[in-house]
Amino acid sequence: MTRHALLVAVVAAALLSGGSLDGASCAASEPGEQPALADTVAWQSAAAAGDSTASTPPADKVTVHYFHRTARCDNCLKFEAYADQALRDSFPEELADGTLEWRVVNLDDTTSAHLVEDYDLFEISLIVSRVRGGQEVQWRNLDAIWTLVGDRDAFLEYVAVEVGEELKKLDELQPQHPDSDSVPVPQGLVPEPDGGGSDNAPQG
Repeated sequence: MTRHALLVAVVAAALLSGGSLDGASCAASEPGEQPALADTVAWQSAAAAGDSTASTPPADKVTVHYFHRTARCDNCLKFEAYADQALRDSFPEELADGTLEWRVVNLDDTTSAHLVEDYDLFEISLIVSRVRGGQEVQWRNLDAIWTLVGDRDAFLEYVAVEVGEELKKLDELQPQHPDSDSVPVPQGLVPEPDGGGSDNAPQG
């Protein structure tokens, strides 16, 4: 049975039995338990407004997308809040210069349909992708967030490590620009040493 089919079966069984969804699924929210995310949205807007390069992001970067449904639940809100904290705490400089982008997307919004199709999404997901020359070259679904949502510190470490690895790969692939005094001279332009010459040189 595929992961998708298994998840659907578990959800359906829980709903039919009147149970709640938790752990590997999105649990129902309870009053007073939802993390406050107003500052997250405000921070993203302020960062974009204060970044002069926001309209022209770097061609080489790492993007983190968090996809959620319109109906929010406790786990859903924790995913967003924890991921936001992990990125802000670990990569403030990368977020500021655009090397790292953090985006929150509603799966139910029709404008995000192309992303849902590209990443083959059917549930809440945290996607990290690497972009080279303006083109996405690799992406991964950080699906361990489902098992780590009950351990905030482990969740923060997991996201920071995974995103950090993608940023390292970005640095490793940066083109090397040699110093001006180390640029190699084309072989045809190298002068022959005194007394030398080609075999076809005229004989004196």
